[in-house]
Amino acid sequence: MRLPKTSEPSGTVLREIRLGKGDFAAGGACSAPFLDLDGARRRRPLVFGEVPLSGDTLHGLGDQLFSGRQDDPEEWSVMWREIGADGIYVRVPPGYDGDPAVIDRICSRTNLPVAVDGDPELVAAVADRIRDSILILVPRGDMDGRPCGEHVVATVCRSCDEAIRSCTGACGDTVVLMSVDDVAGGTSGMSDYRRAGLASEPGSGHPVMVDTTPIWDRVLSMDGAGDPVRTLSMWEGTAALTAMMAGADILVMRGPGAADMARVYGEELADL
Repeated sequence: MRLPKTSEPSGTVLREIRLGKGDFAAGGACSAPFLDLDGARRRRPLVFGEVPLSGDTLHGLGDQLFSGRQDDPEEWSVMWREIGADGIYVRVPPGYDGDPAVIDRICSRTNLPVAVDGDPELVAAVADRIRDSILILVPRGDMDGRPCGEHVVATVCRSCDEAIRSCTGACGDTVVLMSVDDVAGGTSGMSDYRRAGLASEPGSGHPVMVDTTPIWDRVLSMDGAGDPVRTLSMWEGTAALTAMMAGADILVMRGPGAADMARVYGEELADL
């Protein structure tokens, strides 16, 4: 049974950002999520694969998920590209004492958009050094006037009002970063933010990025979860679908199976 068509021009186009070499785009919506309205963009959300620079975020499941390549951040990033990710989300732990040039090599070896999540000093240093690719900068703290170049800066928020307050007067390109925990049940500050953008409220209308990885802690704390890889894939994939239905433009994902489901879901929904 086909869904009935509607005809309802929105009259508003939300902000679009360009990433990587300018060949990846996110945002630019002109309707509520996945409704068949005049001029809808038919663009699925971008999927960014998580690559932490230290620590076992995979809880001992890395060999099953990434065939051992998770021990090398560069190889891990390349594998994400091979399995179809649209970008790489690099998490840099506080006090990281490794070689930050690994982020440069991830950019050059994958040729994908890269998000860098870390302390403001490191994020600013990476932004200054990498100028041939547009990054998403996710500083864990105030940038205090540190230069960001032409890169996109993430504003970490939990609600519509908080996002609008944070983004009012923002210069340059910005994305709003929310956790999947703020998207429960398909209604959230994120969908409110999309509606505010379509209503042309100041500070709204920026692309929204949703981090689905907190679902791992919830699943791994459950007793009797069965096969953890399968269970994690299903839960994170479902979390990604919930975020998409609320209007996510970019998804940050940890499991390759879940990321694959998210791409399939996104392509199907974008074709409605």
